[in-house]
Amino acid sequence: MTLNHAKSGFNNLNEYLCPSIPFITSSQVPVTPSFLEVPFPNVTNSIKILNNAAPSTYLLIAFTRNGLTMGRHIRLNGGEQIDLSHRVTTIFLAGETSLCNVSVDAGCTSILASEMPLLSGTYWPGVG
Repeated sequence: MTLNHAKSGFNNLNEYLCPSIPFITSSQVPVTPSFLEVPFPNVTNSIKILNNAAPSTYLLIAFTRNGLTMGRHIRLNGGEQIDLSHRVTTIFLAGETSLCNVSVDAGCTSILASEMPLLSGTYWPGVG
């Protein structure tokens, strides 16, 4: 008799309810049109981003590379933090007019990044 154990997947609610696996990084972010891509090892269930730059130094946050250039991004002022509850495998960061120092604290599930659907403006309007 074989055992068919259920495996964790993208739509498995329990993955998002249980405590996450930490992923933390800090980096200097270049000015647009350059960007910093932050790939996560697994699908996230939470992301905290802190713009460590001085006030009036804006950080752009997007979920696709095109989101940075197409206006589908979040603008975070220096000294501010944003908490996101999003399922993603990558974020894209860029300084609006000057370099930014940023800290990223993400909570990852055990869902493999390869199981995440492709985020694109074609399939998910509003993403970029």
